Amino acid sequence: MLNPKDQQYAERIKELIEEGQVIATLEKPTKKPGIKTIQDNYRLQKWLTNVEQIVKTTFGQNSLQFQNLSELLKGSTYYASAVRGITGLLAGALEDLEKGFLLEKEILIAGEIF
Repeated sequence: MLNPKDQQYAERIKELIEEGQVIATLEKPTKKPGIKTIQDNYRLQKWLTNVEQIVKTTFGQNSLQFQNLSELLKGSTYYASAVRGITGLLAGALEDLEKGFLLEKEILIAGEIF
């Protein structure tokens, strides 16, 4: 059972996973033959910003989840495969949150208290 704050984070992560799955379907052909990209840049960038914020807030800037996300964001995020990779990261992070496998979060909280 998650505490109310973590439950709120979990619900937001679920929303972002669903939104990412939709965004990944928005890939359309470009003027270059055989190349498809997500061309709704506003929606993509909004989603990426929301993802970065929730991962940083939930898991901390020094967490494995945030570090992995930072690496994914260095690539070309306008491809459906990149968005699917980020939704996979979110799914794994959500599972760790829901199953209580966040030792780093406990250390982070303890550091803030003392």
